[in-house]
Amino acid sequence: MSIQDWGAIGEVVSAIGVIATLLYLTTQIRQNTRQMRSEGHQAITDSYNVTLGQLLASDALFETIVRGCQDWDSITAFQQSQCHIFFHQHLMHFRVAFQLHAKGAIDDDVYQSIEDMHVRFMANPGNRVWWEMVGASMVEEQLARRISAKLASVEGTGRSTTEAWAFFDPKNWRHADDA
Repeated sequence: MSIQDWGAIGEVVSAIGVIATLLYLTTQIRQNTRQMRSEGHQAITDSYNVTLGQLLASDALFETIVRGCQDWDSITAFQQSQCHIFFHQHLMHFRVAFQLHAKGAIDDDVYQSIEDMHVRFMANPGNRVWWEMVGASMVEEQLARRISAKLASVEGTGRSTTEAWAFFDPKNWRHADDA
């Protein structure tokens, strides 16, 4: 074999090595993307669980939040402050999902379920009042426009505008001392 033959063999072996390297890198990038999406989804779930955990820890806070969702003006200024903090946390949870989705860090279906849940929550009459007063100013303009457009498309401004919150009607609550 001549040196040219060895050179040709070397080129073929090099080409096979380049292809193998590209296949390996493609596999690694896919695994990294799956891992990144999994971690993004887990971070969102964890942050939302912490927010909801606050409600479970306090009957009074839970009642305040539900009443604030239904009728902002029916609660005291202190209770409005509590609702403001909770609604803000809820909004920031959605904002993280929005940002992660924009970066491709969470799947479309996961993001869409989070967006749908957030819009259903924000569609309650008290939440809408809060959104118009301060909520829209707490996020970047693109997200504020998106939420406002989604809220405009949700029909009804009655007591509870969604099936997800319909069973939280404080008028039907029985307290232990009511028995």
